[in-house]
Amino acid sequence: MDMEQLYSKYGVTVASNVGRRNNSLSWVHEHLVAVSLGVTSDGRTGHPDMLVDGHPIECRIGSPRSNRGMTLSSSWSTLRKHPIADYVYIVLTRDATSFAFLHVPDVVEDDFKPMTSPNQHKAYLRRTAVVDRVRCLHGVMEVKGDTFRLWPEPL
Repeated sequence: MDMEQLYSKYGVTVASNVGRRNNSLSWVHEHLVAVSLGVTSDGRTGHPDMLVDGHPIECRIGSPRSNRGMTLSSSWSTLRKHPIADYVYIVLTRDATSFAFLHVPDVVEDDFKPMTSPNQHKAYLRRTAVVDRVRCLHGVMEVKGDTFRLWPEPL
C-alpha cells in the first residue's frame, strides 16, 4: 500500500496539502539519497541527515510556487549545529509526478539571509551567495531575482 492509498483509506487526500505531503516524504527522501550514496541516514535532531566521509549532508524537500519559483531554505538550528554542510534539495511538482534535484556544496551560515527576528526559524538561502555552486542534477533551473525557477522533469 502506498502513502496515497493509506491516506485515502481514512478520507485524506495527499495532494490537498502539499506541505504535509512533503513533510511525510522527508524521511523517505533522506533514506533514499543515503542509499544511493552508499551511506547511512541518521536525521535525528541535532545530527546531520547523513555523513559522507565525515562531511554532513542536509536534505530538504519542497514544492515550487505557482510561478515555478522556490526559495531554498534551512533552519537556523541546523545551521548552528553544522557550520558547513552540503545541501540537497528535491523539488516535487504539486502532483508529485516530476522533480528537480539540486546540490549545493559547502553551505555556511553567511550563505543565508540574516535573521530578522529572534523567533525566526527558517533561514533563506541568498541566491547571490550560492548561484555559482548550485548544480541541478535533474530537471531544469533558472535563476530569477532571489529565487530559483525550476522545471521538474519525470524520472
